[in-house]
Amino acid sequence: MRKLFASAIFLFVSIGILRAQDPTPQQIVSGWAAFSGNKAGKVVYGLNNKVMVLDLKTGLANAVADFPIANIFGVGNASYRFSPSGTRIACQNDKTLIVMNADGSNQKTIWQGSIGWDLIVADWDGDSAVAYSTFDKVVETAVHADNSAGATQVLVPGPAAGGIGFCSVCRSGDYICYIDIRANCGGACHRPIVRNVKTNAFIETVDRNNDACQLRLKPDGSGTSIYDPNYHTNPAQIKNFSNVLIDSLPIAPGMYSNLGYRWTYDTKFIIHLNEAGAVYIRNMTTANKDYFFLASGNMAWPDLWEGDAIVSGQVGQPQITPGDSLFSDSVAVTLTTSTSGASIYYTLNGGTPSNGSTLYNASFTLKTSATIKAIAYKSGMTASLVTSRSYVSVAMRTPENPTLTKPGLDYRYDAGSWSEIG
Repeated sequence: MRKLFASAIFLFVSIGILRAQDPTPQQIVSGWAAFSGNKAGKVVYGLNNKVMVLDLKTGLANAVADFPIANIFGVGNASYRFSPSGTRIACQNDKTLIVMNADGSNQKTIWQGSIGWDLIVADWDGDSAVAYSTFDKVVETAVHADNSAGATQVLVPGPAAGGIGFCSVCRSGDYICYIDIRANCGGACHRPIVRNVKTNAFIETVDRNNDACQLRLKPDGSGTSIYDPNYHTNPAQIKNFSNVLIDSLPIAPGMYSNLGYRWTYDTKFIIHLNEAGAVYIRNMTTANKDYFFLASGNMAWPDLWEGDAIVSGQVGQPQITPGDSLFSDSVAVTLTTSTSGASIYYTLNGGTPSNGSTLYNASFTLKTSATIKAIAYKSGMTASLVTSRSYVSVAMRTPENPTLTKPGLDYRYDAGSWSEIG
């Protein structure tokens, strides 16, 4: 596995030349929207001993935390993984595993060891546990709401005879995958294993003695992808659990191999580097595994999280009911919009409403005159037009009873006095 990074170190020197090709923030926003179907998305990666998060809806990256750990083979911090909800990040170098919130807050050390190794990759089991290698075994630790470590269970005990240790851990449902590093093959070699943690059955995904560095479970549990069984010169292969080739990841443009790839939490996207450190996102559901170029040479071991599609267009203009503008005692007012999930804000003094105005939760009662203005918002959409309606409180006159009536006659009231109609 170390041979893989020797070339990566050399090629990372050319960052300054390659970076001129990087897309602008505006190009990232428009390109990702078209590529993903307007999904929310963000990428976590290491840069100069900082944890960076790139928002694919703004094209802007922010340093969310300082993470001054030892560089791994000169290419920065080792590995990052969003939790399925995108609210947490697991960061792991060769000796430390840290969990933090996605904004970098609340950092907690989950594991710290004494045996250093490269790319002992952690993976999430839901949002509440992480699976990882301590090199001598594969374990899983519960993560509390404050990101602190809970109970730890051993998923794979120490290596059997001839084994050295474990690395490159991934988790999906009942399955755990890892690389079993062997010494009985004429030198250190990497044996990719998938194990069912409930039945303890395991599958050797490629023939023993191949130099398979990275193993990843498909998110739907249908198989694994492996990079790569021939000393980093072949593309990644995607196999089912019967060890039959069912797909392949195309070679990154202009390069001879891929590395550092991660599935997202569905089967559509893979994010990966080529050996010059250029970052690509692949759509694995298209015929040619179409790619979206993200950056060159400036993202160490990235991970992609994508959310639900963001709805485009404008929020429906609020409707204010009832329509009558006069009331005597009180009037119940209701605000609605045709856009599901939108939030309505309003003012009662004729002022222009915004999302800092009063949030509408339920119908309310007016007892004095007011001019209501309302606006509706929904994330990913343009705010609605403003609706205005005035309600005027009027006093009712006290009824008057006539006192000059005579049986059998018709009367009319005129100018404040009664007169007899002959």
